[in-house]
Amino acid sequence: ALEYLERKFGEVPGQLAILLQEARRESAEQILRSRWVQQNFVVVGYDLPTASHPGTIARYFTFAMIPIGLRIKNSFRMPVPTRMGRDVLFIDIPVGTSVDSKGKDTLRLCTTHLESQNDGASYRKTQLETMVYKLRESGDQSKVVAGLMGGDMNAIFDDEHLLHKRVGLKDAWEDEVPTNAKHDEEEVSTGGPEGHT
Repeated sequence: ALEYLERKFGEVPGQLAILLQEARRESAEQILRSRWVQQNFVVVGYDLPTASHPGTIARYFTFAMIPIGLRIKNSFRMPVPTRMGRDVLFIDIPVGTSVDSKGKDTLRLCTTHLESQNDGASYRKTQLETMVYKLRESGDQSKVVAGLMGGDMNAIFDDEHLLHKRVGLKDAWEDEVPTNAKHDEEEVSTGGPEGHT
């Protein structure tokens, strides 16, 4: 997968942030050994969060690869209501010239893996609402002026495909101007098979 990303984005990928979910310790260690990752990214969130039972480590977790030249003001994990040990990893990027100045505008990135399975629908809605609140947060030290959420949203039921709109988010894939690109001689546009994950 890393070799594919390097081919796709180049040896020096620039301002590429990669948000990962459902990583295990072994996969994270493999990623950390990659020359491409070491030369281009700061890995955030590789702190093996504790699971819902005290003293135990989560089986899998989220983390992020942030461009090495991009300043990071802060990063933190936030628990969300869950049966499956879910949380959210937030990364704050200062917008401006000084990390230390008060009232600094912030770009907030986050990655998560919302509750899985059919019976997780009520959790997914609450988890998403909690994340939206944090993406719009303003405090004494910073004001979040923009946010970007990535992750596995587990939109299992048809009505969950519009949940992001109900909580005031936009889907970058839906909002992108159609490209009508050719893929294997078949015309595709935004929102089509090219966006499936």
